[in-house]
Amino acid sequence: MSQFANEGRSDALVPPSPPAPPERPANARILLAEDEPHLRQLVTRILTRAGYTVMAYGDGAAALEVVEDDPSSFQLLVTDIVMPHVNGFELAEAMRQHCPHTGVVMITGYIPEDFVCPEALRDALILSKPFTPEALVSAVARALTPA
Repeated sequence: MSQFANEGRSDALVPPSPPAPPERPANARILLAEDEPHLRQLVTRILTRAGYTVMAYGDGAAALEVVEDDPSSFQLLVTDIVMPHVNGFELAEAMRQHCPHTGVVMITGYIPEDFVCPEALRDALILSKPFTPEALVSAVARALTPA
């Protein structure tokens, strides 16, 4: 099948359509934990522009307080792995204890060799730094899409 409409007419070329982006749940709320201020602001801006509601925190301990107070108000956790006080694995495990079906996207520049991903987080998506806005939005959409 030709990818051109009205074949033979040079003024009616229609390029193939790009694949549709994954559906995102309406009003999805994301909890973001990232200790690097500039990256936290950038991720918040990207996800807000993509239509998500983002609550951002500068460390795992502050985000953990929110998880313990009201874990069901979030559909997704986006967290750096290496942070002071409470790391991303610990935060994600706490989120899953309170709300087992919450999606998890972990962002990291590196994973120390001695870190072992807990069994409960084997389905978490890992996004390596640096990443593009498109890669972030795509990972978030995948994590929010039921399997």
